Amino acid sequence: MIKYKQDDTHLKLSQTITILIILFIMCILFTSLLIVAPSGTASQSSIYKNCSASKAIDGDRNPHFINCTHTDLKSEPKWWRLILPAMYRITSISITNRIQVHERINNVKILIGNSPVNKGNNNPICAVIPSIPSGSTRTFNCGGMIGRFVNVYLNLGILTMCEFEVYGGRYIKA
Repeated sequence: MIKYKQDDTHLKLSQTITILIILFIMCILFTSLLIVAPSGTASQSSIYKNCSASKAIDGDRNPHFINCTHTDLKSEPKWWRLILPAMYRITSISITNRIQVHERINNVKILIGNSPVNKGNNNPICAVIPSIPSGSTRTFNCGGMIGRFVNVYLNLGILTMCEFEVYGGRYIKA
């Protein structure tokens, strides 16, 4: 009888540990899929026509010009910035590109950090985007970078994008 009770206790402990591990994994998966944007304030280096920074966080992935951000033709460098309401652990970023002149997202850097210096353009790099196909959405892994400022930076050229989604969870310092 005693051996049976020990085995029963061991089985219950094993089941409890398994359930806790499953819950932990579910929490990680849930926070990695939580969309952070559109909470926050978007701005950009310049505006062409009515193609303001807020168009990238309006929830509309329509890849046509009128639905996208667009910097002007003159000033360099170009940047788009999202200031989040708090610090977040950012797991990934998805960007939807325009259907026409899709090369205007080529070679941009995604930057994430807590420094507002140089409008956030000195923060660490999450990814460098060689290109995104016309009208497509691509996701870039940021590996849990922590920050409040999320920037898209282009050294030369015109910057356009149609939707910008930030995935992650609120960062709580232990």
